[in-house]
Amino acid sequence: MPLPQIINKSTFIVHICFLLCFTNAINAADETVRIIVTVDTLFTIPHEGNDVRFQCSDVGDVKGWMLPDEAEVTFDTAENATSNYMVGDKFNATRNYLDILGIEHGMDGRYVCILEDGTHRDFFIPHIVSSARLTKSVMISLSVTGIFCILCLIILTVDRYCFSDMDVIKAQVAQKSARKKNVSSATIAPLEFPV
Repeated sequence: MPLPQIINKSTFIVHICFLLCFTNAINAADETVRIIVTVDTLFTIPHEGNDVRFQCSDVGDVKGWMLPDEAEVTFDTAENATSNYMVGDKFNATRNYLDILGIEHGMDGRYVCILEDGTHRDFFIPHIVSSARLTKSVMISLSVTGIFCILCLIILTVDRYCFSDMDVIKAQVAQKSARKKNVSSATIAPLEFPV
């Protein structure tokens, strides 16, 4: 095998390994991020798995929260601002903020903060970006591409080294058939009648 082909194939293998390591780095980078939404921002578009905090008040005057599924969390007026209420395993409500832990699809919508004076502050999650599906599709795409490249290398290698004699055999068959044509035309020529 000539040296340039070895270098090209080894370079190709290094590139495939780099791409696989890069996608593993993408998977490792999927960390939980806390997004804080204040009265000034009002909305966020988080990635799946992020934590979101709706900061409604700094003085603890929140009377309750209304979630997108119409569930309500209300506080007793005697409770202090540090009291936490877990609603399911994803929502943590206090008199200052609402935490959504590990956001998932279906948690988008309108979150309403109800203050003691009767006013409302609306917070929105219009859409949740699915980062897990993107990572999986990149991994699947790279895996299929890698398998395809390996199969192509196998086919090219088998073709080059196992079937290299086929060209010689084809040439010999072509020469034999050409000789037969010359012989048969030489024997037929004397049998032709002049016109």
